[in-house]
Parts: sequence; structure tokens; C-alpha cells
Amino acid sequence: MENGMESNETNQRKKGWWCFLVLLLVGLMELGLHFYQRQDVVSEQDWQNVRTLVASWIQQEDWLTFSPDWIEPVGRAQMGNALATVERIAAPDETRFPRAIELSIRNHNRPELRSWKKVKEKRLGRITVRLFENPTPVSILSDLVQEAKKGALLVSRVQSEHLASCPQVFQQVQTGGFTFGPAIAAQRWVCPGGSLVTVTVVPILDYRPRQCIYLFHLQEGASVRLIFPRILFGRALHGHHGLYANAEHEQKGAPVKLSFSIGQSIVGQVTHYDGDGWKGFEFDTQTWAADRAELTVDIVSSINRDRMYCFEADTR
Repeated sequence: MENGMESNETNQRKKGWWCFLVLLLVGLMELGLHFYQRQDVVSEQDWQNVRTLVASWIQQEDWLTFSPDWIEPVGRAQMGNALATVERIAAPDETRFPRAIELSIRNHNRPELRSWKKVKEKRLGRITVRLFENPTPVSILSDLVQEAKKGALLVSRVQSEHLASCPQVFQQVQTGGFTFGPAIAAQRWVCPGGSLVTVTVVPILDYRPRQCIYLFHLQEGASVRLIFPRILFGRALHGHHGLYANAEHEQKGAPVKLSFSIGQSIVGQVTHYDGDGWKGFEFDTQTWAADRAELTVDIVSSINRDRMYCFEADTR
């Protein structure tokens, strides 16, 4: 009996020692991870040095981007509005830029830049700064987003062949909030029945920001028509369209159809379905190359619920 009791006590002591060793090992692992994470943190001094370097490298038409994506909010704040402009951070894609500056940590690289020529690279603390050149640069002739921001746009609501003008107005900026859509800029076109057109930044399905022409409250049975009076055409009309992220997560919304025409000629049509995200398109415009002409854009959907739609396009 005594031997049995002693054996139980010995086993209990062994279990206690094993528990202590396990806790000690876990504690040491946590301490090691803590020091590793501390070493991997980008310091304020690193960001200051990078900001100075970027300011010396960057040119007006350059793209500024961050890798991986999750450092962008911090990087954007550290670079400031003068470097991290809306045109760079909320760009439709990389193809319009002749050069790109990438700020990278942990040896990440943007997939869009894999085919670009790396001109130079410099490491400052935990951040690697790379300068790339676009191997196939393009010349942007007319940008519909910029045309709209200049007010060079006529908007109307079309229903059963009847056109109702949507006047341009300037009102107080409206913030959308997380569930209520993107912010509504002061400059906007307001249609009878509540449809609205403005230029703003919209988080698309992957939550990346995109500056685009935003249409709110597309009305059933009616289309919104945008007329750009003097667009300079080249070889192609290149663009993207999408929906506000929360508007297509459930993938139950009606498709949105976008069409472009010059006079009686249809340049191209494309339809956005829930789940498409930021969907690109390109139409041949060589017939009108080097000409200035009126471009008509029509947007229509069969159901208006949650159709927080936006698009952008340029001629090149």
C-alpha cells in the first residue's frame, strides 16, 4: 500500500515538472516571437528616410504603390497627400503609368510589376524602395474621370425615349460610412427621381480604392446617360467598372449594363455581374483615331436595389 502511495506521489511530481517545462517552453517561445516582431517593425525613422527618398525619385506621372497590400494604409499616411495622391493610390490600374515606385517590406513584390523593368532599388531599414519602368507605356488622350471633374459632362435620365436633364450642383460633401456607400463629393449631377452621379473613391469587392464616376440609385426601367462633348480618340477606349464592395458580396443583385457610342455607332458594351469585382474592358476606336467627338455613355439595370455602381475609362 505504502509503495503504491509513493508511486502515485512520484507520478504527480513528474506531471508537475512536465507541466512546468511546457509552460516554460511556451513562455520562451512567446518571448522569442515578441523580440522577432519587435525587430520586424518599421520604425518612424525608416518611414522618414523613405519619404525623403521617394520625394527625390518620384515624377508627376509615376505610380506609388505598396507591397503587401496591408501596409498601404500606414504607408499612405506616412507618405502624406503630396506623394500619396488620389490619382496614385486610387488609380484604375497600373497600365497608365510610365514608371512605378514600390515600397516593400518582408521582400514582397506586387504581381503587376513582375514584367516591368527594375531601374534601381534601395533598402532603408525595414523598407525596400524599388523604381520600375513600364515596358509598354501608353499615352492617355482623354480621361473620363478628369473630364467629369472639370464639369465637361452632361447627364440625363432616359425613360421610354423621354430625357430628363440632371443638372450639375455643388452641395455639402456627404460621408457614406461603412454600410452606406462611398462619400458623395460636393460636385454632383442630380436626376429627377433620386439618381445621382459624382466622382468619388469607391472601395470595390477586394476593398482596394478606385477613383471613378459613381452612380447611386439606378432607377428601374430607366437609364442614366452621360455625354462627354469633346473626347480625343486614339486606338482604344480602355476602362473598368464595378460596384461598391458591400453591394455585391451576397451576389444577388441585378446586372448593370454599360455601353459607349459615338453618334449612331456603338463603340462597345459590357455587363457587370455580382462577383466580377473591378472588371476591365477595352474597345477598338481606331476608326475615330485623332478625332474629337461626342461620346455617349448609357448605364442601365433592371433593379435599383444596392446598385452602387461606378466606372472609369480613358482613350489611348
